[in-house]
Amino acid sequence: MRKIRWIILGILISAQVSGQDALFSQQFLLPTLINPAAVGSGNDFRAGLNYRNQWGAVARPFNTIAASFDTRLTKNNRSKKKNGLGVGLNLLRDKAGDPELTTLLVEAQVGYRVQLTANSTLSGGLSTAFDQRSVNPADGKWASQFNGVFYDPSIGSGESFAGDSESHLDLGAGVVYEMLNKPMGRSKKLPFILQAGLSAYHLGRISLSDSQLLTQDIGVRLTGFANAQIGINEMMAVIPAAFGHYQNGSSKIVAGAYFKQVLVTGTSFINDINESSMMIGAFYEPNRAVIVKGLVEWGNYTIGLAYDIDISDVADFGSSARAFELNLVYQWGRKR
Repeated sequence: MRKIRWIILGILISAQVSGQDALFSQQFLLPTLINPAAVGSGNDFRAGLNYRNQWGAVARPFNTIAASFDTRLTKNNRSKKKNGLGVGLNLLRDKAGDPELTTLLVEAQVGYRVQLTANSTLSGGLSTAFDQRSVNPADGKWASQFNGVFYDPSIGSGESFAGDSESHLDLGAGVVYEMLNKPMGRSKKLPFILQAGLSAYHLGRISLSDSQLLTQDIGVRLTGFANAQIGINEMMAVIPAAFGHYQNGSSKIVAGAYFKQVLVTGTSFINDINESSMMIGAFYEPNRAVIVKGLVEWGNYTIGLAYDIDISDVADFGSSARAFELNLVYQWGRKR
């Protein structure tokens, strides 16, 4: 069993080394992580933190943490048009397994939003990023340390690899379409909202330093997403959503839906109060995971949780094959 474990770990590490980007389950909470055109969308200022822990069954857990900031720079106060310039900054650190395969990313983004009709907008965005990947195989566990029954760290591995790293600059681009239809007349439903986007990352990748151990095979990542809010009444809505990624010959597709319940509306007869709502959802990634998601919105704050129930072969190693994710977002001047 232990020997199989290290084989699987090697496959996982090889997949990351050959160029798979770290991704989160609650991608809609911080959309600038997957599309630069989302900067400044629907808020004057947005800041968020994402944390993800996974793959504890086969090695030291893989940990990913990201921070994101974006804001609108221009607003036209003399008209109702939503044209405007936005900028953003993303920071990400991903650390995988015992060999400590670590990715550090700093990404700057700029986007511009144009109103197409009274109810729809189109945004375009560009990003430039610096990333560094490093590996420290000194703490690795090797087949030569398997004594025939179990892994024995007292056995010398016979390996003498030193730590190594590589760094790159690259570009990204994306577009996002949004439509918002508020209920008309006597209809009392939550507004219908449709969002869809397409982005490409690692365009024109430039190598700044080479590595002896890591490959430079970081292919272009294509990402698409779509989600819609469909009002049931003035307090409830269903939000179907889907996103997909394609990179280096591998694809990832996740689809499902949230149920939204408004707990407190944003106004009262006395004064303005904090609007609050909660959402729960279930999503499916074919042959890999069922993802249970939940979030609570209170005023300008959003707290989200996600739990991936692994249904792949890795699940045979126990419950620690599952993944946990925590999200915290603050939005000031957010659009209702």
